[in-house]
Amino acid sequence: MALGIGELFIGFNNGTVRCFDVESVTHKRTYCKPHYLLCDVAKGTSGDALLPTSHPANARYPDVRALCYNKKSGVMTAVYSDRSIYSWQQLAEGGAITKLSSQLFHVGAIFALEIYPSAYSFLPAGTFITCGADETVRIWNVDQRTKRFDQECTSPLPQTNVYSEELKKAIYLTDANSSLIEMPDKVLAPSSMDLTTGAKSLRISPDGQHLACGGRDGNLRIYDLTLPDTPMIAIYEAHEAEIMCLEYSDPQRSERYLLASGSRDRLVHLFDPRNGYLPLASVDDHTSTVNSIVFTSYADEFFLISCASDKVVVLRRMVESKPTEVRFERTNQVTSQFGLNNMVMSADGILAACQDRQLRTYSLQGKLVKQVRGATTDDGQLTKVRLDPSGTFAATVCSDRNVYVVEASTGECAAILSGQSDSVTDVAFSHDCRRLIVVSYSGCIFVWRLSNLLASKMNDRLKRMSASVVQVAATVGKANDRAETPDSLIGSGSDAASEEHRLVANKVGHF
Repeated sequence: MALGIGELFIGFNNGTVRCFDVESVTHKRTYCKPHYLLCDVAKGTSGDALLPTSHPANARYPDVRALCYNKKSGVMTAVYSDRSIYSWQQLAEGGAITKLSSQLFHVGAIFALEIYPSAYSFLPAGTFITCGADETVRIWNVDQRTKRFDQECTSPLPQTNVYSEELKKAIYLTDANSSLIEMPDKVLAPSSMDLTTGAKSLRISPDGQHLACGGRDGNLRIYDLTLPDTPMIAIYEAHEAEIMCLEYSDPQRSERYLLASGSRDRLVHLFDPRNGYLPLASVDDHTSTVNSIVFTSYADEFFLISCASDKVVVLRRMVESKPTEVRFERTNQVTSQFGLNNMVMSADGILAACQDRQLRTYSLQGKLVKQVRGATTDDGQLTKVRLDPSGTFAATVCSDRNVYVVEASTGECAAILSGQSDSVTDVAFSHDCRRLIVVSYSGCIFVWRLSNLLASKMNDRLKRMSASVVQVAATVGKANDRAETPDSLIGSGSDAASEEHRLVANKVGHF
């Protein structure tokens, strides 16, 4: 309830808010209902989308959980059981009620985060995708905040809708709406750790056309991002437990285009994206939960690398590739006395986030190349690591609820990002190196704006890398026109020494 000037506002079930006269207790007006559960926010491109006549006959709405009325402005703000927030205002006494703003969020924990490649236009530039315990995959964009529709936009999704400025699309894994609302006893202390439903992992295909989603039920779902409805084009009961990680190989750099899934059931499954995601093979080399999978090519050989909770990194080389079958052979393994929670490929080798808060780099031969600190704290463990597009900085997630931005080569801490009320689950740099996005069990998404000094350092490195590629291509072209001589084999110069400074990241918002 909320008290106004001679008025009493009461929120009911199914999204109903009514206003009563305080003295006579007579009903004065009823406010509009919010979006209905399971609605497609991408289709809400006109004001009629909020009218009950445009909703299904059996539509269910989230319950009202809290009300706040501003007596000076006459704005009534309602919080609903799906964590959405709407602000309503009556234009004049007895006049129409209009919606001033609305925001939609995940209900419960967010488990995975993916940044959409900027090289493709199937989704607007700056788009990122999340999934969580509420059995939804949500497509967000904080760059295209405009109330005007861009007719020249080539994306199948509209740049904005009447429901939310940030949320562009919600993909529902099931037709049930029970996971889209919070029970009354879970509002203050939501329990998502014991749930067996929802999406656990995400991965976007290298061409930006498909989205692979690994469920907590062990099912693998593939969605088409090139169509407005983002239809599901494949589903497999791949694992007996939740899918912890997914990884695509790069078809331009790899001998075979594959999708790999790793699960809590210790198995790694391989699928063929070019053949309807046909299952090709299974790998059983681990004795515990598979945490990370990466593909890489080296010396004309194609490798599959995985790490698990058994403190082992297994390296496998592809020895057989057929249209309906692929076979990998174990070539090496790295055993660590500290747990390996996550890994990515860096310019120096395999970069692993360890339980002792160290970042260790291993070569494909299994040797330790480098070890640097991944956090400044002496408590907790590293659960996730992500490199920026240039490979200069690493963002590490620590179990102390902080995110550390460290220089990948030295381990020097550049920034510490805090503020999450629960454990951080994933982190990612934007492709323009200007933002760092953080998601957590609390269901919040923090978007941090990195300092100009930090962003310029990453962008300068990207420019040098791009120039180096062009120079190598030109050198190869000249070498084809003349005989090879010693002076035609020129190595690249060293990078400039990094400046000693502390880089501060500014948080621009969270939702």
